[in-house]
Amino acid sequence: MESDKLTYDGYCVRGVPIAWDDGSGTGDWVVFMAARMGYSGIYIKPREANDNGLRTLVKGERSSRFESLHMLRSGIDATNSGLVAFSSKSKDKDVIYIYDLNEGKVVADYRMSDLVAVRSPRFSPDEARLVFTGFKSSGYSDLFLLDLETGESRAITSDIFDDFDPAFTSDGKRIIFASDRCAQGATGATCIFEIGLTGGDVTQLTCGDQRDQSPEPTEHGIYFSSDREGTFNLHLLDNYGNIVRKSDFVTGVLDPRLSPDGTRLLFSGYQGMRFQVYQVDVETTSEPVECFTSSDSVSWFPNKIETRYSETSIKYDTDYSLDIAQSMIGYDPIYGSVGGIQVSVSDVLGDHSFYFLLANTASNKEDFLSSFNAGVTYINREKRLNWGVGAFHLYNEYYNDHDQYYDHRQAGLLSLVSYPISKFNRFDLSCFARYSHKDLRYGFEDSEGFLVSNYVSWVFDNSIWDISGPIEGRRYNLSAGVTFSVNEGRNWNRVAFADIRHYFRLGRYSAIANRLFAYSSGGFDPQRMYLGGSWSLRGYDTRAFYNRNILFASNELRFPLIDALLIGFPIGGFGFQAIRGALFFDVGSAWDDDFDQFLGSFGGGFRVGLGYVMLLRFDFARTTDFRTISPSTDFDFFFGWNF
Repeated sequence: MESDKLTYDGYCVRGVPIAWDDGSGTGDWVVFMAARMGYSGIYIKPREANDNGLRTLVKGERSSRFESLHMLRSGIDATNSGLVAFSSKSKDKDVIYIYDLNEGKVVADYRMSDLVAVRSPRFSPDEARLVFTGFKSSGYSDLFLLDLETGESRAITSDIFDDFDPAFTSDGKRIIFASDRCAQGATGATCIFEIGLTGGDVTQLTCGDQRDQSPEPTEHGIYFSSDREGTFNLHLLDNYGNIVRKSDFVTGVLDPRLSPDGTRLLFSGYQGMRFQVYQVDVETTSEPVECFTSSDSVSWFPNKIETRYSETSIKYDTDYSLDIAQSMIGYDPIYGSVGGIQVSVSDVLGDHSFYFLLANTASNKEDFLSSFNAGVTYINREKRLNWGVGAFHLYNEYYNDHDQYYDHRQAGLLSLVSYPISKFNRFDLSCFARYSHKDLRYGFEDSEGFLVSNYVSWVFDNSIWDISGPIEGRRYNLSAGVTFSVNEGRNWNRVAFADIRHYFRLGRYSAIANRLFAYSSGGFDPQRMYLGGSWSLRGYDTRAFYNRNILFASNELRFPLIDALLIGFPIGGFGFQAIRGALFFDVGSAWDDDFDQFLGSFGGGFRVGLGYVMLLRFDFARTTDFRTISPSTDFDFFFGWNF
């Protein structure tokens, strides 16, 4: 049997054929699920075309509305009128959605309060109801019927058996489904069954020690997928009770669906290390391989557990293991040698974590004991509300354009709270209570006091990364904070900033990236920031600007240059992967009291990935004040991923 390939890119499954009028006439289309661009989605394409005319209907894992489409565990359904039914995880439970191809959007959603998970919704022939598999908190899976007009659902089955892959018969009066309620169900076998819309007696249609699943009821019988010959292949249970094998593929086929005209059978097939959607012509004649008799129908029930019990309790001993440990030793011509170590440990579940820091910044042996930097932070993730506490002592010598050279010692306590709203966004609260002493030089007055800082942040991130950095999605960080001087009884400083990043994907490895950053700080001792360098205003020195107000924007076109480069040496080859190119334009300004002007830079560069461990960034830029352009090109090199 020869098959035609209908999808080509990524991993594609659950193909549903429909005859839909997209405005240019009724044509043959296929709706399917796929993982093509780093996330699962629902797509539609003309059935006979390659990938021409491909349309994206729903993107999974991109928002809290569609956190997971259950691509390998749940089927979808579509009608000739243009309705698509699917389920998706949304926060704590699954939701059934109805997408209208004619309107190009989701037009209805159904959340069942008593169900935690929903799988494989299927339309009735009149499109007024859905049948689906639902899971309650008990863990049992049963069949449910949903009225699309009223939104009310009711159970069709309610027992210990695993019922799944339901579908209406052609007349809409009964439900065909797969279940382990057969004789060999206790050892993992599943067979095909039939039941009325109101429940009641269940009729077994197939039997044996195999897995029969994905039934597709038609006027000529029930198509289904089965591994009764060792590998999953297509079978037909005809109207006379004969089981006819309809395919003979060595890699297996799943999820049969009949085309509206009854001439083609679509299925999910595995070949070339990935799943794709295929179609075959429906054969009118085949030899039966098995005939089902009613005497084969036997159910099983689990053994009873003795009711004797005793009350006891077991103390959970938290066992910590090392997550990461890293050390650093360096030498600075001004500050001398520096060194330190960071260690992180956590328990098996990751509910409890400790982070340790130990370093020394002394430039001579007399300052060795007073120059220790130490910190410990504990994070608790047992519940949805994460929290942490810690203590620290930090000392170092610094330099900036405002304070010049100075020593800064800080010691205090910290507390952290993080509350996730969904998988993609959260609120963070942090508080720092510390003793701070700035020993300023060159005639400046020292600064000393007890400070309390409070910050609140809203963070959103649904970005998708390739080897060089984010390539699709959005990243937001909106934060504000205030610091109060306890000993002086006044506000010390205030801070607010917004970091907004958008990534517009152009292809699998290309995108347009935009970043907008705004920062402002005021008060008696405002916190200043640097602007310039490879991660902000390229073409300018890393510490070119040091001010308390910053406004900055960056635009970058990212595209692939070389997928793999292997350089040969006498001792062996040395390879680089995913060499990416970039064209960019940056604009920004930094000021204290009075705004001066915007400065800009433009240029290009490339990024070289050393596996997924490190990225080398090379940028070549020219600067401009929007009246003139610098005559020379500035070169920036940095370790780190794209913004």
